[in-house]
Amino acid sequence: MEQHHMTFIPRVTVIPVGSTVEFTNHDKMYHNVFSVSEAKKFNLDTYDSGKPKHVTFDKPGVVALLCNVHPEMAAWIVVTDNKYASVSDKLGNFTISDVPAGTYEIGVWTERLKLQAVTKVIVANSKTSKIDVKLGD
Repeated sequence: MEQHHMTFIPRVTVIPVGSTVEFTNHDKMYHNVFSVSEAKKFNLDTYDSGKPKHVTFDKPGVVALLCNVHPEMAAWIVVTDNKYASVSDKLGNFTISDVPAGTYEIGVWTERLKLQAVTKVIVANSKTSKIDVKLGD
């Protein structure tokens, strides 16, 4: 997770439980990345560019990231209990590869609407499954 031009990049990322994220400051100013989210509470303290910090995420959930030096900075890490997850593109399209055959529930999260939809999908061997999810009213 990078800090560049006082922005977290990417704004939303998804990782499986147990992953370690590197927080790299590319700005010429100090940042302080922290979270008070139930899934992970941490405070990296103020740090300069060129000195990345690392955090391991050991519990599933949504982790809101903030910078106490720049309150306009915000990002989210969605920590999942499995590796089958994805971030959609600007049009809402996404792909989750190498999913074993079976019936699954897919939850959809957005930074504004939070958990909005859970829908079932059936995945056949070596086939692509398509779902359509409507968010909001």
